[in-house]
Amino acid sequence: MQRCTHCGKEIQDNVTLCPYCLNGTGGSHQNDLTKDWTPRREDGSTPVRRGDDETGAAGRSNLPLRTVGIAVALIVCVIVATLIGTTPQHPVQESTDRAIFSDVLQQYHTTHPSNDTSLAETGQETIDLVGLLKAKGITARMQAGAIDRQISGREEVNRAWVLAGVNNSTKSANGTIANTTTWLAGDPASGAVVTYDQNRYYYTGLTFNNTTAFQDFLNAKEEYLTAQDEYSQASSAFQDLQQQSKSTQDYQQKVKLDYQIYTQAAVVSQKEEQINQTLTRFWSVPVQ
Repeated sequence: MQRCTHCGKEIQDNVTLCPYCLNGTGGSHQNDLTKDWTPRREDGSTPVRRGDDETGAAGRSNLPLRTVGIAVALIVCVIVATLIGTTPQHPVQESTDRAIFSDVLQQYHTTHPSNDTSLAETGQETIDLVGLLKAKGITARMQAGAIDRQISGREEVNRAWVLAGVNNSTKSANGTIANTTTWLAGDPASGAVVTYDQNRYYYTGLTFNNTTAFQDFLNAKEEYLTAQDEYSQASSAFQDLQQQSKSTQDYQQKVKLDYQIYTQAAVVSQKEEQINQTLTRFWSVPVQ
């Protein structure tokens, strides 16, 4: 046994680094922790280092990192393969249809200012706009519905607007040119283009390609609304006469009122029949 020249503790003869003060036994004061050495206890046994009591602990601690690396590599491979297998599309030329559509809407709204957003008014404006757009070489349709909800029937239609077909041309990597059409809504009441993201209800409702069919639809709807209004007025007058007859104490006046009630009842029945006729016509107009 030898003694450490620095701390004076007894250490084994073959030890060159004191396990107590970690200094070299040859008199050097260098605390060399970079060398591969094995510290020993005072009894000469080798202390168990952290991790030695669990076989493969280091390997297990590295397993998640290796798994993440493999997953990332697989994702990169999939992305590369997708990019290789997908034919990129490049615009041949920016379409001018949307600019023309927007200009026509704004100019029409400027020359035809109106605060009336009824179906009758916006319907006629829509017909005018379709004619102007077709004269510019742009395909256009007439749309009828509601701009604040999804309609469930024709009776809920209260507004009309334009759908214009904007042509787009794209060229693939192999030189093939494809032409597609994107439909854009235009509101004659505001003179603005409305995209699907701005209001999806502009892309629902009834679509008309034929101006005559659309005009028939507008006329039938107007007749139906007029018949409804006349029926409401006749019914209200009938109820008023009934109330007067109940409240009067004059016999002659009561007889007169009863005759008027009888006559007004016939008017109410007639107006109700008109509603049924106009409603039948309204529902029979084909969407073309």
